[in-house]
Amino acid sequence: MRTPLCDTFGIDVPIILAGMGGVSMAPLVAAVSNAGGLGVMGAANLSPDGLRDEIRKTRALTKKPFAVDLLAPGYGWFTEGFDTADLKEAKALLDQLA
Repeated sequence: MRTPLCDTFGIDVPIILAGMGGVSMAPLVAAVSNAGGLGVMGAANLSPDGLRDEIRKTRALTKKPFAVDLLAPGYGWFTEGFDTADLKEAKALLDQLA
């Protein structure tokens, strides 16, 4: 089954892994991407260095598209004590890797 979603993300089937923090990491993300879907890394709980490591691990396991799910601050229970500098550093890292 091919849909416009497939064309948008460069995937074969319209299946997207939920970005579940601590669960959707390199092995699962790469497995979903290698199977033709869109693997999504749950990276909200990763430090910038941890994010860098997981992206590198994922890239070593697949050449297919995958995504990184970062939670935006200001919209939920997780914002208490949230340091926006971490988010800016993570975005800068993603921009470098793109």
